[in-house]
Amino acid sequence: MTSTSLRPPVAPLPEPKGYPLVGNALDYRLHPLDFYTHCAELGDMVRLRFGKHPVYFVNHPDLIKSVLVTHGACFMGRAAGRESRFFDPLFGHGLAVSEGTFWRRMRRLVQPVFQRQHLAAYGDIAVTLAQAELATWPRAQWLGIRDRTTRLTRKIVAKICFGEAGITHFTSINTVLDAALAEYDHRDRNWLLYLLPEHFPTPSNRRYQQAAKDLDVLLYDLIATQRRTQADDGSMLTQLLQVQDDTGAGMSDREIRDELVNVVIGHDTLSDVLGWAWWQMAQHPEVEAQLVAEWQTVLNGRSPTLADLPQLTYTERVITETLRLYPLAWVTGRVCTQACEIDGHPIHPGENVVMCQWVTHYDPRFFDQPHEFNPDRWAPETAKHLPPYAYYPFGGGARACIGRGLTMMETVLLLAEIGQRFCLHPFPHQTITPHPGPSFSLRPQPALQMELLSR
Repeated sequence: MTSTSLRPPVAPLPEPKGYPLVGNALDYRLHPLDFYTHCAELGDMVRLRFGKHPVYFVNHPDLIKSVLVTHGACFMGRAAGRESRFFDPLFGHGLAVSEGTFWRRMRRLVQPVFQRQHLAAYGDIAVTLAQAELATWPRAQWLGIRDRTTRLTRKIVAKICFGEAGITHFTSINTVLDAALAEYDHRDRNWLLYLLPEHFPTPSNRRYQQAAKDLDVLLYDLIATQRRTQADDGSMLTQLLQVQDDTGAGMSDREIRDELVNVVIGHDTLSDVLGWAWWQMAQHPEVEAQLVAEWQTVLNGRSPTLADLPQLTYTERVITETLRLYPLAWVTGRVCTQACEIDGHPIHPGENVVMCQWVTHYDPRFFDQPHEFNPDRWAPETAKHLPPYAYYPFGGGARACIGRGLTMMETVLLLAEIGQRFCLHPFPHQTITPHPGPSFSLRPQPALQMELLSR
């Protein structure tokens, strides 16, 4: 006789209290960071309800890995529906939002533009534009640091993506991007607008749709010009026009447009990383002193390049710790497409799983004194004990952010370039809190005011 042992029953998942009809959606909309922090206190896997739809929140590195890697093939980045229809006019079907065979094809086509030989050129662009932009920053005055760094990083990505044409059309790109992101944010924060159909002709929706159309006109004109002239300026646009898949087919204008928009919008978060780094340096003068010492030793006053990165180890640790406290993407979601189990709990097709970097990065089980800014926690002998997916500011698995190398390189180079020349001191008695912004990063609120002094 053969006996079959049954697996012990899995305990029901904890659930936060909600409201009739909307469930937990209202708490999430009003205070998303606090909401997920509270959910983590209930357990490593929690069942939520947004309206009538079940959502599972996971907050342990093993469970996060299970969703992103082990069962990654069972999930997609987002479901078709109202949200995707609202995203599409701006984001299109770039890597960040596409799925399946199409995503795999585009990943292979786009990957070469982020290879090391191109990163060196992108780094030179970043430092050269920083030198020119820093010359316009007023000394010994209070300024909104995010406005300044946003202008700088947008100029950088405009030139990386479009070459000199990006600088020529920078004002138009900047204006349209501001308009599109502002209206995207307006809808995301406004509960009544969120409940309306995505094409309902509110003033906000009309402004958003128009901004997306204006962006299309500009980008398609740049693509057409580049196709016609075939000038090889090293820009991402030039490279994407040259790539081919296994059948010899290249990318369509729409595919190129979508990938470049995703790069531009994803890059928009870099200004927040720099702002938070300066904020933490101001609170920790010992960190700033160690940075200055490294810059003096490695650079001795010259501008940094990609070749300097292996020696700028402490600068990289500062950026890494900044991304722990203020991750670029503070929450990540997946939609189940094939039934699977996470920690013994069945997940059915159509159900959503969310992971919150903001919460996991502060987990005291994995980070000693998690609310403290401590770049030394990323020293090799310390960091090696950290479990995978306790820290994942760039996501993970097959869909990990393709621009991770560009982001890390550029923020390290810019911090060193600016920091060698200026001290930035925050306005006295400021109380700054992170706030989810329209480009998906955590923005300082209120706006970070800093005094610029020559070093």
